[in-house]
Amino acid sequence: MTIAAGKYKAKRNMDREIQFGKTSGGHEQIAVDLKLADGHDVTTFLIFSDASRPYSEDRLKALGWKGQGNDLGALDAEVDVEISYQEYKGEQKMRVEILTNGGRVKLKETMDEAQKKNFLSRLTGTPVTGKSPF
Repeated sequence: MTIAAGKYKAKRNMDREIQFGKTSGGHEQIAVDLKLADGHDVTTFLIFSDASRPYSEDRLKALGWKGQGNDLGALDAEVDVEISYQEYKGEQKMRVEILTNGGRVKLKETMDEAQKKNFLSRLTGTPVTGKSPF
């Protein structure tokens, strides 16, 4: 049965063990089975490469991990997940992503006020006076 793409509430399926393994690229990963509020079971994959580790840790924290210690058994918080579909090796695959920060993306490197003003001046072709309108 196909689950429609969209946002859902979910909790960890406590009847299933968390799986620990490695990706085809050799990175450590965790697979966590989730139960959607409507009863469907889905799996999210958390990958721990250098680039993805902070995001995977944030997703574990959203599930209830305290950020330290090796006991992941208490991951019992309700989370928002986004289900989407993408083609992979010629097949349609479901992607299940735990949303953090209210589902809002957070930029790794942000501009300070002076940098924003400089950027907006170059973007609009007019000097920016006062505080940035954004």
